[in-house]
Amino acid sequence: MKIKKKQDLVKKWFIKLQNIICENIELLEKEYGSNKKFKKNKWKYGEFRIIKGEVIEKGGVAFSNV
Repeated sequence: MKIKKKQDLVKKWFIKLQNIICENIELLEKEYGSNKKFKKNKWKYGEFRIIKGEVIEKGGVAFSNV
């Protein structure tokens, strides 16, 4: 397998992992009566998300493709 294809697969895997982590934290917030959601911030190397919740007071999940 060529390196570029491997890099693309790894990038997709980490983005999926980021989505799963954020979705589950939002579900946890909802379970405890909070409707707090992550705020998405994009930059040239990826995306970071920040939540200011009730269960998770301050949290962040970031992915950088450098």
